[in-house]
Amino acid sequence: MRRRENTETAKIPSTAALERQLVAELVASPSEIREAAKVLNSVVFSDADMERAFVALCQMEEAGEPVDYITLGEKVGHEWVLQALVTDAPEINYGSAVIRHCYVLKEGYLRREAYKMALRMLQQSTQPDADVEKLIGIIDDFRDIVSEATETESTIPLGKAMLDLGDVLEEDGKYVTSGVPALDETLYGGFTAGQLIILAARPSVGKTSVALYMAKKAGETGKKAHIYSLEMTKEELAKRYLFADGSITPWEVSQRTINWALFHQVAAKYADSGVYINDALRTCDAIVTEIIRQHRLGQLDIAFIDYLGLVADVARSTESKVHTIGQVTARFKELAMTLGVPIVVLSQLNRNSVMNGGKRAPQLADLRDSGSIEQDADIVLMLDPDKEISENFDEETPTQKELLTMWVRKNRGGKREIGIRLLVNETHTDYDQYDVVTP
Repeated sequence: MRRRENTETAKIPSTAALERQLVAELVASPSEIREAAKVLNSVVFSDADMERAFVALCQMEEAGEPVDYITLGEKVGHEWVLQALVTDAPEINYGSAVIRHCYVLKEGYLRREAYKMALRMLQQSTQPDADVEKLIGIIDDFRDIVSEATETESTIPLGKAMLDLGDVLEEDGKYVTSGVPALDETLYGGFTAGQLIILAARPSVGKTSVALYMAKKAGETGKKAHIYSLEMTKEELAKRYLFADGSITPWEVSQRTINWALFHQVAAKYADSGVYINDALRTCDAIVTEIIRQHRLGQLDIAFIDYLGLVADVARSTESKVHTIGQVTARFKELAMTLGVPIVVLSQLNRNSVMNGGKRAPQLADLRDSGSIEQDADIVLMLDPDKEISENFDEETPTQKELLTMWVRKNRGGKREIGIRLLVNETHTDYDQYDVVTP
């Protein structure tokens, strides 16, 4: 028989240690204060001193004041800061862990209030003359408590949202070019803050090459583009850029007949390209943490992740793939919104569009485990190879152009269901816009 829990000895949920740790983490990571304020209301703190410190940090961040132990001490008392946050300093975490602690703290507060409500319900319901209306009132009080805890600065009037939009529109720097003029026009300026972009194709169609091209074009406009490759090494990616220049060919590399003077000239062109490569990370947590770190250093404006199916969380999942992919894409979408940067995630398509000897343009339904990917994405781009043969019959050997059609299948901010045809160079490393087609 299962042992019945004794409600009289059950301990009230405590968050005191977490509150102290979170305040210390926010002092160490001031860039997280704004996002913490979107998650937490000060009422969730059980320690009045920690609540006061949290409010002070939010006010300092809002006013643009520097945040450290000295300036916080000026607001809430140097002796208290020294004792609570320095002498008894907790272990400091950075990046996404700080925001996760905010959610854990909010959950702890709600558990604590639920505990109190349960006791009140128990006490009231055991009274012989208990009024049912009072019992209902206790539930209504708890509903108000939940509402107060979740009412943060993320809920704003439409007028303020309009002013915030004006600030974004005034800053051209918020947009990152895709490198494809027709796509930038379709997206009303290019990739922008908080967007999750899915770039999908069947194997060996060219999604990595297109991502590298987009990163290079972003870098040419002064943006810092980071490529997180789970499929290719940094040397292999650098080789793609080497061939894109056209000065050195794959044949020369394979035959070891490289003109090294020319090689160093090409390498010098990429010295300040704004493109960064990381081939060492494998898990979603590791990638998220590194993106946060680079963004905090002011070194990241857009991130490319190549590709979703190789993220260790997905590749090694023993659960449902759909569930795991949903968790990963949700993390990347949350990260894009939190940092205010676009994140491009590469994904594979299934082979439905080329089965049974037929061929059609890829559709959203062709995304592997499409439900969660399609739901989280703001933009879905799908690549489809194509060829065009010259109709000049005077030529002895008709010329053939190799093309790649980029279909805009989802665009939360504007037009979709258009195809942008790209002319592919001989080494499949560079692209020029050819024309625009509609279904």
